[in-house]
Parts: sequence; C-alpha cells; structure tokens
Amino acid sequence: MKLVDAHNLTKTYASGTGTLTALDAVNFSIGAGEFVAIMGPSGSGKTTLMNLVGLLDRPSGGRLILEGEDVTGLSPDRQAGVRNARIGFIFQSYNLLPRSSAIENVELPLVYAGMQRRERRELARRFLSIIGLSGRMDHLPAMLSGGEQQRVAIARAVVNNPALILADEPTGALDSTTGRTVLAIFQKLNTLGKSVLMVTHDEAVARHASRILRIQDGRIVSDAAVEDRIFARDAQREAAGAVS
Repeated sequence: MKLVDAHNLTKTYASGTGTLTALDAVNFSIGAGEFVAIMGPSGSGKTTLMNLVGLLDRPSGGRLILEGEDVTGLSPDRQAGVRNARIGFIFQSYNLLPRSSAIENVELPLVYAGMQRRERRELARRFLSIIGLSGRMDHLPAMLSGGEQQRVAIARAVVNNPALILADEPTGALDSTTGRTVLAIFQKLNTLGKSVLMVTHDEAVARHASRILRIQDGRIVSDAAVEDRIFARDAQREAAGAVS
C-alpha cells in the first residue's frame, strides 16, 4: 500500500531575479512500512520536499496523496489536523518547548488531539520510560543532554501513533555513539511497521535506511534500494524498548 504518493510535486518561490524553482515536478511514492532516506547537496530541495510531505508548506503545483487522501488543497485547519493525527516530526534542533518539562513536551500532540490530562500523562510517562528517561521526565530541555533531548523529540513524534515519521537531519547535532542509538531507534520503529522518511547529508546515516532518494537541483536523480545497509546492532539493545 502507498502511504505517500507525490505527482508532479512542484515548489517555486519569487526572487529578485524572477522565479526560483526549489522542486521541479517530482514524482515518488513511499510504501507503508518503508524506511526512506533523502540525500542531496545544500539547496537541492530535500528539506523543501520534506516540508511538503509534512504539510508544513504548500506546493505550487502537483498533488500529494497521503493514505489515499488528496491533501494538497485542504484548508490550513484541516492540514493541521492531518499533521497531528498522521505525522510525527523529528528535527536536528529538537524543537522542544524550552519552558516545558520533558513529559509536557511529549504530551503536546495529545493535547492537540483533545486527550484528557490523566490519560495523556500516563501515555507520555510510558513512552519516556521505555526510551530510558524515567528519571528525567520533569527536567527542562536545558537540563538534558543532546541525546536525551532527541529521545524526548522521538517520544513526542511517536506518542500519538502516527502513520509517518519525518526526521530532518536527526543525528546532525549528536556524537557518533548517540547518533547510532537514535538510528537504532528508527530501525526498531521501522521493524514494528512505522514508515520513516529521513533527510540527511551523511552517506553512512542514509545507509541505515532501506532505500535512498537522491535529489539535485529540485529533481530526483536516483531512487534505489540500499544494498549495503547498515544495522546499528551495537545500539540495538539500548534502543530495543523504544516502542512496544
């Protein structure tokens, strides 16, 4: 089943010299349960592509189908509802609320979903416990290490059981050991049926995915399975409980 299906997806911006094309009639699909990496040089359009898939921006042309629904022309409020219900976001800079505790950050998607406080607190506590942060739930982001903050961001992204996880350079701010742990968590989520779309500039990070889309000058120039896939086995034990 196709989870994401993009048809001639285009994004242009007005510039001082005319029109800048960030994405040029891109076509691709992501199946349910796939782990796909997007690679490309700076300015190639990879982040633009992720923002369109995540409904953080609107295409200038083309169509985007998510779980069989054309979401291209939905109202901003309806798109926000789709984002909260179906998509989990993980960013390089973590994007945690600085004045909210770890558990409050994880609760945020559940607040938007209208879940009662007691239920969402119990669910957020469970997810933080299974990623090894049971003793850090009441800590503010500034009191956590980079790896701990990224784990909070992962818990927040998956707590409402989204169909698709979007990760933008998720290991870029982490040391190599912590990065492997984060990638092991993604691989664990993928084995449990979660679809993951990850932007990265690092070839070794991309090889943790099962498929790589390479983009250049706003066009997909390669779409191939990873033959020499890396499995973060040294971090699997630590990541094994990331999602139950």
